[in-house]
Amino acid sequence: MELNEIIKSGNNVMLVVSSNDLLRFADTIVQRALENHANEETQQRKEDEAEEKFLTRKEVKSIFDVCDSTLWSWHKHGLLCHRKFGRKCVYALSDIRRFMNDHVEKDTAAGYVKWHEVKANMPE
Repeated sequence: MELNEIIKSGNNVMLVVSSNDLLRFADTIVQRALENHANEETQQRKEDEAEEKFLTRKEVKSIFDVCDSTLWSWHKHGLLCHRKFGRKCVYALSDIRRFMNDHVEKDTAAGYVKWHEVKANMPE
């Protein structure tokens, strides 16, 4: 009788296993858990990207009132990275919001005004 059949039977059974069998069982459980976790993460990422709103380079330049070279510099330094769909560069709205909250100055009066201007230009 296999272990799966014993488990499905629902009977209380005492099993004697060797240490090697126990290690293999633990490895199998860990491997399954890691695979399930990886599959769930992949599925969640796909769902998030399907729901994610993307903005074009032109829209991002308009929001921050910057030029192409500034966007290139931000991308180069990892501050605001674009994604490519074919030959088109797009920016995830969530990345733009994160960048705005992390890098647009709010400590000074001018920075605070700029932050609100940028926020007003953001799509919902």
